[in-house]
Amino acid sequence: MGSIIKLISDGGDNVWASAGFRDFYCRVCDRSLSVYDQKHRLVANFTYELPFGRSKWVGANWNRVTDAVLGQWQVNGIIIVGSARPLQFGVIQNTSFSFGGGQRPDSTGRSADIPKSERTLARWFDTTQFVLPQPYTFGNVGRLHPTLRGDRFENIDFSIFKNIRLRERAQVQFRAEAFNLLNHPVFGDPNTTVGHISFGQVLSQANAPRQVQFGLKLTF
Repeated sequence: MGSIIKLISDGGDNVWASAGFRDFYCRVCDRSLSVYDQKHRLVANFTYELPFGRSKWVGANWNRVTDAVLGQWQVNGIIIVGSARPLQFGVIQNTSFSFGGGQRPDSTGRSADIPKSERTLARWFDTTQFVLPQPYTFGNVGRLHPTLRGDRFENIDFSIFKNIRLRERAQVQFRAEAFNLLNHPVFGDPNTTVGHISFGQVLSQANAPRQVQFGLKLTF
């Protein structure tokens, strides 16, 4: 299943409580991309029983020993690929003095995006294009940035099953499962708090490293 969407909202999904609404009296001022906006997302899964073993296309006449080793295997997988989500910016200290309103940084008016070839964990975007807002102002950066995003999501989970029939109604299944098969890292969002010492840096990983597990399942 795949999708191409653009999700826009003016609140309700503002999961970063420190930013909040910029101006309680101007709801439309917070209209922007949603934190859940993901331009592209592909989810695919497959299950395939290999054609090897007794009563199969290859090895129909194998003896029980050969069939027990080489036959009755099944492979399965789940593939998820998704675009990165937009970033949300804030400031290290609210100086709007607005009795509850939030505050965001000011943009210089120039793009803070940098080429992917120059992007590193220590510099995810051009931090010089953001400045602290003047006191008693809300800042001019929107609730979600229209162009800056975190890391894209890529993951493959894979498993291989071996079915061994003991009797007519009894069967043992051996399972080997690998989560994040390719051990592909998905980095966490960079620090987006203007004035923070690690502003613009990625300091975390959003997914777990490859994990492998084995199991036996008896059905009767």
